[in-house]
Amino acid sequence: MNKAFGKYASLARSELTAQGRQPPPPLPIPGERFIHVSVPWLQWAVKTSPGKSALLAALVLAHVAGLTRRVQVEVKGKLLKEFGLSRQAYYRGLAALEKGRVITADRGRRGKRVSVTLLPRPETGPSSACS
Repeated sequence: MNKAFGKYASLARSELTAQGRQPPPPLPIPGERFIHVSVPWLQWAVKTSPGKSALLAALVLAHVAGLTRRVQVEVKGKLLKEFGLSRQAYYRGLAALEKGRVITADRGRRGKRVSVTLLPRPETGPSSACS
């Protein structure tokens, strides 16, 4: 039995839908890499700050924020390497995200990590369109 799906492993997706239940999302297998990210926030970040560096920086920031459940994060160089992002490209991405008003970055003292705060995306919907 596939442990990633637990008790639903033997049920087909169509069977679950017929029973009115949603199948659970696939879970990472222990030891397997995964990305924890808020898709709507990431879409908004990419839309307001185009570019490869901004996309990768937003992906890393959203991943760390999702894992730590905090909006203020610091990213270690080791994680940047795992995502295939150089330190210089990360800082270019941060600058683009700041310009797009997706994040705020506190650079603090020289030699210290940048403390980044992820800003909430603006409300989009019928109520905000009317005002």
